[in-house]
Amino acid sequence: TARRFATTSPPQYVYKTQYVEQPIDHFGFEEDVGVYKQRYLISCEFWKPGKPIFFYAGNEGDITLFCNNTGFMWDIAPEFEAMLVFGEHRRSEER
Repeated sequence: TARRFATTSPPQYVYKTQYVEQPIDHFGFEEDVGVYKQRYLISCEFWKPGKPIFFYAGNEGDITLFCNNTGFMWDIAPEFEAMLVFGEHRRSEER
């Protein structure tokens, strides 16, 4: 007989996508080299003022993939009443 396995859908995390304007070159000596909008994801679902902020420094990929697959931070955020921030590592020309 065939065995049936329970399937679970991935967790649905609650966060907002926001952007901060960054200079393209932080270390050069040229002026007006331009800026870009650096994306970050933020969740205040469990956060209480005065409690920690957990920051995930993204890798060279879409930050939503890391955010949605980094369960450890989501698992411990309620216990620490922490804010979660996932910063995108790279500048993307696709947005």
